[in-house]
Amino acid sequence: MSAEVGRKYGLNLALCWDPFVRTLEVPVRDELTAAATRIFARVQGLVCAVAAALWAIVIPGVLPKLLWVVICALLVWSVHRSLRAGVDAYCRHVTDLFVVHRVRLYRALGIAPPATAQDEVSCGNTLSALLSRTLPAGSAPVPYEWPSV
Repeated sequence: MSAEVGRKYGLNLALCWDPFVRTLEVPVRDELTAAATRIFARVQGLVCAVAAALWAIVIPGVLPKLLWVVICALLVWSVHRSLRAGVDAYCRHVTDLFVVHRVRLYRALGIAPPATAQDEVSCGNTLSALLSRTLPAGSAPVPYEWPSV
């Protein structure tokens, strides 16, 4: 996801994520939070499914223990598949949010958005450099256009 956003738009996701989320409208931000919460719940489910196998220690008999471990293994496999599908959906969702709302990031920071698709990567690289405070010395000045309040 980070590599795709960087390749398409020149934005460093690690640097741009927090300002980007702050620029989103409340319903979109709430939807993103709900998607992240679902992923976290699936991670907790996976941990619980793995931990459930430890109960085999207290189960008497070899066959019941084996049956318990097999059931736990199937549960772990199922929860893991669900987690992978959820992470894939979340990554697609975040990528789609950048497609639709990335101009908000430029405007919120007072930087003119890219004029053409060819300028997208260079403008994104400049924005990422500004956010990381690593704009090379001697670069062209970046014009700021603060939105009217």
